[in-house]
Amino acid sequence: MIKHRVLHFFCKHGDPETSTAAAIVANLIDQLVTQCPLKPLVTALNEARRRYANSTYCIDFNTLWTIFLDIISKFPTRIIVFVDALDECTENRSTFMEAFTTLPKEIDVRFCVTSRDVPHIKRALEKHLHDGRVLKVKMQPDKDIREYLQDCVEKHQELHPYREEILEKVTHHADGMFRYAVLLIDELLSSPMISAKLESPPAGLSQMYENILFRLHTDPLRNKPQHQRHRKQILQWVCVAKRPLTAEELAWSCVADETSLDPKSCNIQSQKLMELCSPLLEILDGRVYFTHKSAKEFLLRKPADLYTQDSNIKSQISTYLVDSTHAHLSIATIGSM
Repeated sequence: MIKHRVLHFFCKHGDPETSTAAAIVANLIDQLVTQCPLKPLVTALNEARRRYANSTYCIDFNTLWTIFLDIISKFPTRIIVFVDALDECTENRSTFMEAFTTLPKEIDVRFCVTSRDVPHIKRALEKHLHDGRVLKVKMQPDKDIREYLQDCVEKHQELHPYREEILEKVTHHADGMFRYAVLLIDELLSSPMISAKLESPPAGLSQMYENILFRLHTDPLRNKPQHQRHRKQILQWVCVAKRPLTAEELAWSCVADETSLDPKSCNIQSQKLMELCSPLLEILDGRVYFTHKSAKEFLLRKPADLYTQDSNIKSQISTYLVDSTHAHLSIATIGSM
């Protein structure tokens, strides 16, 4: 029996969907909706509908927070919430932290909040540390990245000759983005030209994702037309699906237009799916997720916004960018077969 459910939210400055207190709670509610047993969920949502029937559009933090508490109060397991980079929440951040004082004692929920060392965030959260329901972790991105890199170099013998170069250059180019460091290490390990990769590393996450897609697209073991078609289908479905999909569901999406309707015939099982789309996707508890929200954000951009200026490379990368309308139509069409 599952003893807890984990929710997570990554704050990112500059985007209303990732930098407001209301966005945090709305996203947590959305995650609960996909995980909550039907009966408690219906009870909580009916109560929310009755209480806020006159609201035309629910964007008020206090309203969302009340709905959130209603749902988790009926949830049968402990809820653990990770809110990452709270310092990048720029709207109603204080309101979000003050809401911790409204947590009823009978609700089994725990918050882990990470943040850079901002004095007022530190003071606000320290008031809640004594009861063990809120944990604040100080973010030290460069230190964390360097420790991660040291561990990776030690584990992989092929990286040993480049130890100092990796520690210096990757830490510098990551500029505090842990995900960048993780992806660059993955790229180094997949390349026979480690020195060349280190000489001109990607200029940020966007170029990193472009390099990854181009590598996957041109990989001799994964560049057959069928592989490219399946990769595009998988990425667009994961990108717009309203709930996390299983590998089997994605397999059916790939073969619906094929002559055979047996997903096993195209070998899109868990391992094959990872081979086609790693390191963009991962499988957790049998369901497929992006390894980081930034991957989804990248796939939803326009071809004109790509970093590369090489028309041939841009054309190949653009194949995998997701048009939301087309992707939803694909799910609606194939899902109804």
